[in-house]
Amino acid sequence: MTDATNEVVVDDRDVTLVVIAFLALIATVGVLAVCLILIVGQSHAIRDQAVRLEDQQQQLQVQAKQSEQDHKANCSYLANLKQQERSGRKYLKQHPDGAPALGISAAQIRASVHREEAAVKSLSDLNCSK
Repeated sequence: MTDATNEVVVDDRDVTLVVIAFLALIATVGVLAVCLILIVGQSHAIRDQAVRLEDQQQQLQVQAKQSEQDHKANCSYLANLKQQERSGRKYLKQHPDGAPALGISAAQIRASVHREEAAVKSLSDLNCSK
């Protein structure tokens, strides 16, 4: 406001409004600063989570490869057991007394065949048809 002499006259209400406006501006800046801090913090958390997920994906790929190798080895072992079992049965048919000249009795061969049979049975859930 101005008076008759063109001097600016400031009353208390004007000062109060300026102070309130200034405080509102400071509060707004404070809220924006807090929001910015939260956004930056969240972006760091998201980045960290993405890194962890990438590490987990790499670990899963390594585990999948190891699992595939283990599966192949188990299938190879199963095939070998089946072959040994067939060979033992065939040998017993051809040599019912075992191999006495080698010190191997028929009972020993039968026990070996039964162990191989049990091992084959224990691996019966293994799918090697791939």
